[in-house]
Amino acid sequence: MGLPVMSWGRTEMNSTRQVVVKIEFYLISLWLLFASVFLVSFQAPLEDRGNSPSFAFWGHHLWWGDAVAAVSFSLAVIGLWCFRRFVVQIKGAGGVTYSLQSVEDLGYEQIAFLATYIIPFASFELASVRKTLLWAALIGITGMIYISIDKYYANPTLCLMGFKTYKAVYVASSGQRKQVVLVSRQKLQDGSDVRMIAFAEGACFARLAGAVQ
Repeated sequence: MGLPVMSWGRTEMNSTRQVVVKIEFYLISLWLLFASVFLVSFQAPLEDRGNSPSFAFWGHHLWWGDAVAAVSFSLAVIGLWCFRRFVVQIKGAGGVTYSLQSVEDLGYEQIAFLATYIIPFASFELASVRKTLLWAALIGITGMIYISIDKYYANPTLCLMGFKTYKAVYVASSGQRKQVVLVSRQKLQDGSDVRMIAFAEGACFARLAGAVQ
C-alpha cells in the first residue's frame, strides 16, 4: 500500500502535477517578499511621485510604482490562496501509521533561503522600469532553479505559519526503507509514529498518529 496523495482533483502523482505543486510552494515561499514590495511601492493617490516613471494603460495615466504595487499585491494574494489550498489538502493525512528513523531537522535551509533570496530581493530598488524587469527576471530564474533542484520545501513562509521541515527514513509496507522530506506542524523525532500524505515525489505532510486534525 502506497502513501495517500493530495487530490487536487486527481489521484496520480504525475510530472505535470508535481511541477504545479512546486510552483505553488515557490509562490508561498515568496509571500513575505511580495508583501514587502507592496508596502514599499504603494503610494497614496495624492502622494508626490517625484521622478517616478509613468505610462498609459487603457487610456489611463499610471505611475510605475502603482503598477509594481498592484502586481506585488496580486502575487501575495495568490501566495495566500496557494497556502490555503495546501492547508485544506493536508487534512486528508491519515491511514497507515509509519515509524520514523534518522530524523533530521531542515529548519536551517529555511533560514538560508530567507537570507539568500528574500532579503536581497526585498532590497532591490524598483523605481525604474529596467531594474524592475531585471528583478522579475531574477525571480523567474531563481524559481526555475528552485523547482529543478527540489528545494521547494525550504519555505520561510511555512515556517512563519508554524510548520517544521524534516528529512527522515520510514519503512514502507513492502519492507523497503525510504527517505522522505516531511512537513509537519508538530515536532518529530526518531521513533515518532506518523500518518503521511504525499504532495510531491519524496515529500509528504506528516501528522503524529492520534493527533487531532
